[in-house]
Amino acid sequence: MRRTVKTLSLTTMILLAVMPASVLPQTKGTNNAIGDVQFELVGQVISPSPTAGHVLGYLTYINGLSEEESIFTSDPQDETTALFTLYTIVTSQRIINNGPFRVANRIGTSTIYLDTSPNGNFTNPDSFRDGTPIQTSDVRQQVVFNPSSGQFTATFVHTITSVTPFRIGDHNHMLGRIGQTFRVTLFGQLTTFPGHVSGFAVGPYLTRP
Repeated sequence: MRRTVKTLSLTTMILLAVMPASVLPQTKGTNNAIGDVQFELVGQVISPSPTAGHVLGYLTYINGLSEEESIFTSDPQDETTALFTLYTIVTSQRIINNGPFRVANRIGTSTIYLDTSPNGNFTNPDSFRDGTPIQTSDVRQQVVFNPSSGQFTATFVHTITSVTPFRIGDHNHMLGRIGQTFRVTLFGQLTTFPGHVSGFAVGPYLTRP
């Protein structure tokens, strides 16, 4: 019996030694499970053309940053003081009418920026993409829109295409790794442009040293 236990323990140690880091369990607290909220955001949507949609906004929470690593420079904690902004551009592939709903399938790209001199202003959409890109991704989006109420839900599947290390406080971080996927869900109201949205990202652990 003891010999069997020793054999199993040795086998486990060998397996852990050769497993790639991407499949080893994370040890940074309890906020590393697949399906955890990875960040939260607030923003607006605009439509420069009938087939294009832009989502712009700022992150209000990033899983993995400590309380000392504030993502706002001061109060009020809003777009004018947010260090992390997001800009997503998608193009419609098809529109499907389904009873009271209008369903749009879109593809595009998304970028998260670190702006150390925050100047977010929803009347100037480009102010949400004038920082340093720290993550880019390809996205696929589905929007389910109710024209009678103006309410909609948008779901994005992101596949990360590039990441750049960034520094907050005394620590360096990266927001994900190339090839990693995560999902963003937004809830919105749109009667006239701009529309207003808020939501969150769910997926495997993104923030890493």
